[in-house]
Amino acid sequence: MKDTPIALTIAGSDSCAGAGIQADLKTFLAFGVYGVCALTAVTSQNTSGVQDVYPLPPELIGRQLDTLFADFKIAALKTGMLWDSRIVKQVIQRVKRFDVPYLVVDPVLYAGDGSSLSKGDISPFPGYPKEELLKTIAQELLPLAYLVTPNLSEAEALCGFKLHNLQDMHAAAQKIQKVGCSRVLIKGGHLPGEEVLDLLYDGRKHTVFTRPRLKGSGWHGTGCALSAAITAGLSKNMALAQAVTAAIDYVAANLRQAFRPGQGASLLRHRAKP
Repeated sequence: MKDTPIALTIAGSDSCAGAGIQADLKTFLAFGVYGVCALTAVTSQNTSGVQDVYPLPPELIGRQLDTLFADFKIAALKTGMLWDSRIVKQVIQRVKRFDVPYLVVDPVLYAGDGSSLSKGDISPFPGYPKEELLKTIAQELLPLAYLVTPNLSEAEALCGFKLHNLQDMHAAAQKIQKVGCSRVLIKGGHLPGEEVLDLLYDGRKHTVFTRPRLKGSGWHGTGCALSAAITAGLSKNMALAQAVTAAIDYVAANLRQAFRPGQGASLLRHRAKP
């Protein structure tokens, strides 16, 4: 166990265990990484959607992090749903205070069904976070990150324009990189087409990862699993491109084994080994 990397997830709880903290910990385990967690919010949700969100006090989140860092040597850290700028600032304080080799920021702003997972909205796109939260993430958290992993809608919130194709993804990745984080992975699963495209930009070159689009729709927790898998790979000292490839392969393999335990979206089984 002394040689087992320890990865930390800072995220919200998903009561149906398909996304959030639960999905992150399942993914860490699949990669042979020991996962610890700091909870930011409790949600009332099932496979059909999010009914309620109850964020925890920011000071309590800070104390969770202090307690974990006092006991564990964290090899990599990922953030998920942070809800508001006060919580983001608690995370920023700890990232600056403690020596963590890798910080992966998954800017979770709302659920796959469109439910807001951040406090408030800004125009012109409904479901996006308040300007204060977005500014705090972009200007203060992203410069500390090794990698940011937005989906299309989250990338639109960060770059300020709509994404319709791969060319738009290239432009968005470059703009986000200039805003702060030196490495950007835009998850393009919601782009139409026979292939799923994910775009990695490291400040010098763009790398496109492609895979056939699987039949079906309404999967829950794929974004959380992808960013958690990358975090797990980085904690094992994988090169970034290798970690991204392993994460994409992991999610794709588990999508092929996805099941529908409730009445709504399908969930990953987290059985297929990376």
